[in-house]
Formats: sequence, C-alpha cells, structure tokens
Amino acid sequence: MAHFNDYAAANQVTAKGRELIQAVMGWLRDRGAMVIEVDTDGLYFVAPPDVQSPEDEERLLAELTGVLPEGISLELDGRYQAMFSYKMKNYALLDYTGRLTVTGSGLRSRGLELFQREWMEEMFCTCCEGSRGRSGS
Repeated sequence: MAHFNDYAAANQVTAKGRELIQAVMGWLRDRGAMVIEVDTDGLYFVAPPDVQSPEDEERLLAELTGVLPEGISLELDGRYQAMFSYKMKNYALLDYTGRLTVTGSGLRSRGLELFQREWMEEMFCTCCEGSRGRSGS
C-alpha cells in the first residue's frame, strides 16, 4: 500500500533531473569538454582545452551555474589527473598527489584476494599514469 507516495510527482522530479543533467552535458560538450561518466550523483568530465587552472575551473563552474534555473547550483567535488571508467559507478580516480581511489562493487569485490586487489590497483595506476607501474614500486 502506497498511502504516502506520489508516483506522478516522483516521475516529474526524475524527468526534470534528467532534463537538467542533459542540459549540463550539452553545455559542457558545446564548450569542448569530454563527458566521461554521468549518474544521479554527478558527472565526470575532461575540461575544455581553455581550462588550465583552478581559477579557470571556478570560472567554468560559475558560467555553467549561470545557465541553470534559479536554485540549482553545482559544486566541484574534486580534481583528478586521470580516471579509469570501467562501467557505470565503477571507476578509479588518480588525484594530483598520486593517490588512487577505487569506487564500485565491480572493482572492489570482497571476494577478491589481497594479491588481486593489489594487482588491480597497480593496473589502474598504470592505465591512469600512462606508464608502466608506479614510481617507487
């Protein structure tokens, strides 16, 4: 029994969210960005060629926020030098300090042995760095 659910309203909210995220993706692509992954939590993209500094990133974000409806804002959650995107919600991020963050059940299974996790981390680093192995290993 769904006494407190409003499925029509939920569908409207979902549709509006989809419309907004598609508008954001289109705006970024028009600016020369490459969208890598999108989900309900946010999106990952390679910034346009003219975005080279944190100040440029803030400017890009301000410009993008300016085209969104009032009350809708975006925030930059992080900067990464590389991303390995396996599938939706399964990815590895390499930050500018060399720290690797692996997200998603497809890449972080509890059933993996330690040597498998270590091998996968090394593989992600190699892919993300574009070189063989991590320095110092």
